[in-house]
Amino acid sequence: MKVLVGTALGMGAGGVKSHIESLRHSLLMKNIYTELVYPDSITRWWKIMAVTRALGSIDRARVELTKIRVNNVWKKCKKIISRTKNTLDLIHTHDVLLASRASGFSIPVVLTVHGPLSREAVMLGKGTPTYLTYLKQMEQKAYECAKIIIAVDTGQKEIIVTDYNISPEKVRVIYNAVDTDLFAPQLQNKDVERPYFLVPRRLVPKNGVHVAIKAFQLLADLEAELWIAGEGPEQTHLEKLAKQLNLTARVRFLGSIERKDMIHLISAAFGIIIPSVPTSGVIEATSIAALEGMSAGKPVFASNIGGLAEIINDEETGLLFEPGDHKTLGILLRRALANIEWSRNIGEKAREYVVKNHSLEVWVKEIIQVYHDALRN
Repeated sequence: MKVLVGTALGMGAGGVKSHIESLRHSLLMKNIYTELVYPDSITRWWKIMAVTRALGSIDRARVELTKIRVNNVWKKCKKIISRTKNTLDLIHTHDVLLASRASGFSIPVVLTVHGPLSREAVMLGKGTPTYLTYLKQMEQKAYECAKIIIAVDTGQKEIIVTDYNISPEKVRVIYNAVDTDLFAPQLQNKDVERPYFLVPRRLVPKNGVHVAIKAFQLLADLEAELWIAGEGPEQTHLEKLAKQLNLTARVRFLGSIERKDMIHLISAAFGIIIPSVPTSGVIEATSIAALEGMSAGKPVFASNIGGLAEIINDEETGLLFEPGDHKTLGILLRRALANIEWSRNIGEKAREYVVKNHSLEVWVKEIIQVYHDALRN
C-alpha cells in the first residue's frame, strides 16, 4: 500500500504536527510506503498577492491567502503522484481544505478531523463573513467527498453528523495516540529547584491557560512554579495577568518548545495541566499533550470537557475539574503537592491506561483498517 499523508494548514508546533509525524513514523514501521506533503510557510509575496486579488478587503484577503496555500500544497501532491507514476493507493488528509481539493485526484481520500476549522476561525477572531462562508463550504465538500472520516473524539463526530448532515456510518472515532517509548516514566530531575506544573499549550482562547495562572494565585504559600510551554496571540494578555496577580516570579513563559525538549520538560514536571475552556463552539478533543503527560506517568489535571473527559477517569487516571474553575484546580494542585504517593499512583494508572489504549501500535492498526475499508468501498 502507498499512502500520501498531507495537510494544507502547515506543520507548525502543536498537536496536529505531532499526530502527523507519529502517523508517518508508524506507517513506515509497518512497511507502508508513505509520502508527506504540507505547504510552504506563508511568504510576503503570498500576502501581497492575496490583498491584491481581494481589492483591499481583509475578509476576502483571508480567502485568497488560504486558496494560495491550498494551491501550493495541491501542486506538491500532483508532483508526488507523477513521481510515483500514479501508484498511490490513498490520500490521508488532516484538514478539510486539502480533502476538498484532493477529491479531484480520483484517489480515495480519508480525512482526519482534529477540530471544526470554521469554529476555530471564529475563536481566533478571523470569522469574517466571506471567509467563514468559504470555510463552511470547504467543510461540507470535504465531508461529502471523503471515503471515510476519522474523528478524534465523539464530540467531533457529533459536529460532523449534526451540522453537516453526514451519515454516522461514514465517521469513525479513533482517539489520538502517543509514543509510549518516548514519553515514559523517568527519575525525577534533581536539578529542578522547585517542583513545577507544566502547561504545554498553544496560547489561544480555547486552551484556557489563564485558568492555570489564576489557580496558582491560590498557592502563594507553597514552593511551586507554573511553566507554560507554547506561544500564540494570548501571550501578552497572559503575561499581564501573571503580573497583575504578582506571579511573575513563579510563572515562566517558555515559548515554543521542540518535541525533544518537551519530552524532558514533561518528565521533570510534577504534573501536567490542560485547562481547556469551550470557546466559540470549539471544545478540546483528545489532547495529545494530556496523553503525553499520562504516558510519562504524571498526574494530569484537566478540564472535564470533550475528549479530555473521554480519556481520563477522575481520581484514577487523572484529575478533572469543571472548565474555568480555577479554585477547584488550585485545591487539586495543593492536594497533589501534599500527597506525593497519591499523585504517583494516579500517574502510574494513567501510564497503564495509555499503554493499553493509546499506544502507537494500537492506534496504527485502527488507521490501517480504515485504509483497507476505504479501498474496498
